[in-house]
Amino acid sequence: MSKISDALDKADRERRKGLEGGRPPEPPSQLGPSLSGHLPSGMWRELGIMRNLVESQLPSRKFRSLLITAATPGEGVSTVTANFAKTLADDPSLNIFVVDANSEDAAQHEMFQLDNSSGFVEFARGDSKLDDVVRVTPRTNLCVVTSGAPTGGMFQLAGTERVAAFIETLRPRFHYLFFDAPPVLTYPETAVLGSRVDGVLLVVRSVSTRREAVARARDALVKSGCNIVGVVLNRYKYSIPEFIYKRI
Repeated sequence: MSKISDALDKADRERRKGLEGGRPPEPPSQLGPSLSGHLPSGMWRELGIMRNLVESQLPSRKFRSLLITAATPGEGVSTVTANFAKTLADDPSLNIFVVDANSEDAAQHEMFQLDNSSGFVEFARGDSKLDDVVRVTPRTNLCVVTSGAPTGGMFQLAGTERVAAFIETLRPRFHYLFFDAPPVLTYPETAVLGSRVDGVLLVVRSVSTRREAVARARDALVKSGCNIVGVVLNRYKYSIPEFIYKRI
């Protein structure tokens, strides 16, 4: 953890220095370029609603570990995860950590333009140390562990004590930990990992995802002891102009 700890310690020292000098905390731009400034205003609003949802469901926690998954492939889990993390990272008071736990359909290294020669797979197996797989983004308060090599099923790893210890290691230093996880119905072991975190967000692609599939995914998560904190309806399109809905 030395690499990321040093970065966080430096940011903390700068913020404390500013407060001691009677100046307000440094604005987000001092931490690095915004990663979410390109998002449409409507998406900004929805991601803000997601944050409020998560914090209302997990109100007493300073550290919130979340698994984001879907019933079936192609529902937009990786995009939702990356954009949620980027938006939260624009708040300089928050430290965010993202793990790509979907080695068969890895995307976070592309979302953040990071090296993926080793990652979560290698760490969970014990082949790499955490320092070797943590990638620091242009925002010093947002770190990513990419997926690493495809495994044909990473979920021999999901229930290991090494992963549980990993989550506890991050608890004192971060406010949000996100796992970008494979779809529940394709990889049932997703629910094993979900049972180790504080909550699960289930992504549902509007119109295309069958209701029965969502119900089966929900039941599998609940049966494994997962705490479903919310459902994200992705790619929803208004059938009439959005401004009309606001007046109804």
